[in-house]
Amino acid sequence: MQLRFILKLLKKVFLTAIVSICILFVYWYYRPNNSNQIPELSIESWSVVNNGKHNAFTDLIYWKGEFYLTYRIADFHSGSIKSKIVIMSSPDAKKWKELALLDGNGSDIRDPKFAVVKDRLFIFALKGAHFFASPAKSAYSISIDGKSWTKFEDINFTGWLIWRPKTADGITWYAPFFWHNLGQSYLMKSTDCINWSFTGKLYNGDNANETEMTFVNDSTLMAVGRAVFSNNYIASPEGFSVIFKSSFPFNNWSSYKRSFVTRLDGPNLFTHKGNVYAIGRYQPISDVFSRSFGDLFSRKRTSIFLIKDYNLIYLTDILSNGDTSYSGAVIIGDTLYFSYYTSDITKDFPWLLGMFNPTSIRIGRLNLNSLEKFALNTCAKIANQVDISDSKKTTIKTSLIGE
Repeated sequence: MQLRFILKLLKKVFLTAIVSICILFVYWYYRPNNSNQIPELSIESWSVVNNGKHNAFTDLIYWKGEFYLTYRIADFHSGSIKSKIVIMSSPDAKKWKELALLDGNGSDIRDPKFAVVKDRLFIFALKGAHFFASPAKSAYSISIDGKSWTKFEDINFTGWLIWRPKTADGITWYAPFFWHNLGQSYLMKSTDCINWSFTGKLYNGDNANETEMTFVNDSTLMAVGRAVFSNNYIASPEGFSVIFKSSFPFNNWSSYKRSFVTRLDGPNLFTHKGNVYAIGRYQPISDVFSRSFGDLFSRKRTSIFLIKDYNLIYLTDILSNGDTSYSGAVIIGDTLYFSYYTSDITKDFPWLLGMFNPTSIRIGRLNLNSLEKFALNTCAKIANQVDISDSKKTTIKTSLIGE
């Protein structure tokens, strides 16, 4: 009799749990989008690809009078040998045509990045076969016209994963690489973007990986890397971003700070009039239920940040949600064009739902003078919150930087 009562009670508890979970997922699925896109910035964005597939991990470049867009197409976010890299072009960033479709030769392929090297267009990508999307090697493909591409070939550093290469003089190229098992990131250099050599250690530990950089000027590099979570998980479970700076020859990266504003997934950095900005994935809400920045049940955004004095300062969201970010950026005059991917912009999925639902590729545009003005006003507001009566005079009440 007592056993029967216990079994009935367990059945009720189980059914209640199932119903509660179903209600929660329905709520998450239909929750309306509340992205904080600042109206005064007049950010425009429009859909380029919305084909019912999981389109992700974009990059954007301007070459020979046209925009070039690349992204990964697959059935879902996770690793898949069916994934492919798409290349498209457009004269105005509005009307696009597909030029090529590249596969990983039996491997998952993701995170494509453009570079123009000696008048040839390169695409760099990460290869691996793991369902949990753990790439194991870097590869590159080359085109002389943007239409015909070579098959992906592996870069000579097995196990090291490349991010976006950049150059200040068109002769020497620099790119952050991170170790495939995470925890190490290095700056490497090359004159052809095929053969690379070590330049300096960026970061060691804290499962560091995706690291992006930009030239502040010809002799100074700024970089931001993401740390998935601290090696001391109890002390710092949420993960963070690491902000670096180095001067030529870029072999000393001992000067850095950790920022707990967000864990900047898929970072892209660009410089305009001496100011450094970042586009990346932002988690606007971190509470007891979703404390970790990598939490699968949290909301995500593609957002824009200012990097000033080693501070990562949040500025605005871009209309986005769910599985999103991994942007490309092109500056023409005072206009920023950017690419990104996102789940259905009318909804506000948790990250988990976004990973297994269709995503679209979007292009955005904003005036950089307006962004600069808004960024300066934001910095002024932050400065006003500094407690000048404090003897140290360094306490920022909004806690922009976690030391």
